[in-house]
Amino acid sequence: MPLPRWLGGKDKTFFAITEEGYRQRSPFVNNTSFAVPTNLQRTGDFSEIGTVSPDGKTCLSGTCIKNLAAGGTTYYPGNKITNVNPIGLKLIQAYPVPNTSITALGQPNFNGGDTLGDRADEFIGKVTHQFFNWWLADFYYMHYGSKEPGGNPLQTAASYSGSYLLYRKVDATGIQNTITLNPTTVLTVGFGFNRFPNDTQDISSGFDQSTLGFPSYYTSAMSKKAFPRIVTDGSCPNGTTLVCEGTSNSGPAVFFSRNFVAGVAKSWGKHNFKVGYNYRSISVTFTSLSDTSGTFTFNALSGAAAADILQGYPTTGSIIVPSRLAYNTPYQAVYFQDDYRMTPRLTLNLGFRYEHENGIHERNNQISVGFDRTATYNAYNSGIQATGGVMFAGQNGYGTNTGNMGSEYNPRAGFAYALDSSTVLKGGYGVFYIPQVYSNSNSYAPGYNLTNSIPTQTATNAPISLSNPYPSLQTTPTGNANGLATSIGSTLSLIDQYRRSPLFQSYSLAMEHEFPLGFALKIGYIGGHGRNLTNSRNINQLPDGRYALGSALSTGVTNPYAGVGGWGRGTVARYQTLLPFPQYQGITLAQSTGVSDYNGLAVKVQKRFNRGLTILASYTWSSNWDNLWGASSTLNSGNNGPQDSYNLAPEYSRAINDIPNRFTVSGTYELPFGRGKMFLGGVNRWMDLVVSGWRFNDVMIMQNGAPLAITQTNANTAFGNGAQRPSLIPGMNPCKSGRPEDRLKSYFNANAYSISPQYSYGSAARTSSCYGPGYINSDLSLNKDFHVTERVHAEFRAEALNAFNTPQFSTPTLSVGGGTTRNASAGQITGTLGFPRLVQLGARLYF
Repeated sequence: MPLPRWLGGKDKTFFAITEEGYRQRSPFVNNTSFAVPTNLQRTGDFSEIGTVSPDGKTCLSGTCIKNLAAGGTTYYPGNKITNVNPIGLKLIQAYPVPNTSITALGQPNFNGGDTLGDRADEFIGKVTHQFFNWWLADFYYMHYGSKEPGGNPLQTAASYSGSYLLYRKVDATGIQNTITLNPTTVLTVGFGFNRFPNDTQDISSGFDQSTLGFPSYYTSAMSKKAFPRIVTDGSCPNGTTLVCEGTSNSGPAVFFSRNFVAGVAKSWGKHNFKVGYNYRSISVTFTSLSDTSGTFTFNALSGAAAADILQGYPTTGSIIVPSRLAYNTPYQAVYFQDDYRMTPRLTLNLGFRYEHENGIHERNNQISVGFDRTATYNAYNSGIQATGGVMFAGQNGYGTNTGNMGSEYNPRAGFAYALDSSTVLKGGYGVFYIPQVYSNSNSYAPGYNLTNSIPTQTATNAPISLSNPYPSLQTTPTGNANGLATSIGSTLSLIDQYRRSPLFQSYSLAMEHEFPLGFALKIGYIGGHGRNLTNSRNINQLPDGRYALGSALSTGVTNPYAGVGGWGRGTVARYQTLLPFPQYQGITLAQSTGVSDYNGLAVKVQKRFNRGLTILASYTWSSNWDNLWGASSTLNSGNNGPQDSYNLAPEYSRAINDIPNRFTVSGTYELPFGRGKMFLGGVNRWMDLVVSGWRFNDVMIMQNGAPLAITQTNANTAFGNGAQRPSLIPGMNPCKSGRPEDRLKSYFNANAYSISPQYSYGSAARTSSCYGPGYINSDLSLNKDFHVTERVHAEFRAEALNAFNTPQFSTPTLSVGGGTTRNASAGQITGTLGFPRLVQLGARLYF
């Protein structure tokens, strides 16, 4: 591209434009077997699961349904609900009809599925210009857009609880300058701006809840139209007795970042110095629509979640009225590094990085910066004193950023020492602070995002029904006008003002040796320790000493905060008045209580390219422990907690991603055909075009599964406990051995666990010593590179992902039950992960 001489002249500017895209259809491969209401249960008839005496006073067998309208002290004669709530009936009818004959409570009786249609396109443009011999500049722009569905295996309008439809976009621009100050000194200066709006929609978007029969005052308060989110048995996607339905996804959010970097690299004798400065500002602007179409939780107060729905009595619920928010977190860092070749055998790498983060800031101070545990105030000018309240940015002398971040010091050191010409010893240590992570969550801004909550109900005290779910519904966010008293009567989810920057210390020692014939061996130790990691904890849990009151905790008593904030005029359960901060329900704070410990032995063998063959094999033997009770993944749903907020020590256990053994091998073999090769070396040009340039590739992974987090229904949810765990029966081994295919119906021994009763804690660890199904996969490909003409180059690829169609089984059902009912499906594997064999062909043309 010829330009004027003052811009560099001829042959100084180059550009490139690329476009890539894909269209993919694949099956939904997560759990596809679900427990849905049976045909009889859809009408209120639960006689299949339990027998009740004719007078309704005695449960004769099985699971008997309590009459919640009568205080939960009697059962329905014949186990048939006679006072079906019309709204609850329509919620139940939104479930799919069973397609199996199974009628046992909680047993999967519906086999679903879906086909996912993904698509994406990416466009990249880049211009490189040499202004002068000492100044090279790169300008680039990238646009990306995708549609990523989450699947709807229930195939209903309400949809599966994990369903979503994500529309993702990215627009990225940048300028990078490389300036040669002198032959030994190079300056780099760059700036970037990235904008990535995401829109996570509900599959039921547009659904009008007035068709379910909800009152108009409630439906008119919704910020979006969608089916309500129904949570069953305290957890999703699969409750103990019923699968969840409905979603409440977050809607649109616009993330954007600004970046500036400047660095100098200097060679000076035996030293290579690097010094620089980084600035980063990450922001998000959004109006979160999560739970703005309402959510209801049914924890089987009557004995089965479906029966709770049909009677119309939720355990709890909420609806949020949001405000537009704009979060920002700035980051600055300076660094220095010296790569010092002290002797021909010894090289030292010494560095230091200073970072500073201010915490999360909201553009208009519409954010809480913590929870003041000691502040005393007049709640809503009611004359009632309360202790503990919301700290708003810039109010009452509080700061304007969340947490206690500030300065972060990162020393780093490493060495490489040549023992001889073929052996090198390497080691290193470094401190790394983990960048702040936040999402488009409106929970950080109570008052600006108004949460109307249904106080937790019990079988003996359930005054709120679906017919009138929010008798005192509020529809206008108050902002920080109520100060410390904001959100009294509801729950809080905030960032603790004492939260610190999480950090990770990493250390390693390894030896590398090169053998004849191009083989190399590396064996080493890798370790790491994390602290100040983020955990979420409810600081408003019922004190342990109060559990001795037993059932008296659920007795209705006068609420000292009746009529204040979100509280109604009625009574509350006694436990509510015994909480540390009785004016609130749950108070969940993001705190710096997390720790982690990793130790691993890694062995790697590599065969360099020789006679067309390259091989790389590695094996890792490791142990990973932490106390991150909120962690979860597709492979391991985790075991949320903590079980007891006042005793966090038992939470330290195997991490959900503890993979003791992992073996990988990859190889590339260039087939010996064509000119200059072992076979068909003398063929003509056209034959050579067909037979030469073929490469065969194989990537294989074999690894253990993750530790199983055995759970049970949490009977202490109402008291603020994050989880309740079963107890391991002494002398019994919960683990089994053998292929997953041979124990799909009983992967682990569920009978080795006893169900912990209400008002107690189980002794089982957060994660067990039993590991889930392992992973074996092999991806094969056959590639061909060839020149069509001197200026035209082509590439052909034939790939077989999961080439041997090896199934990766999902985690078995981990809940062993709750109360007096054992979960018959505990230990059963009902689905697979990943995808079956996927064959794809591709071609690329360069000219």
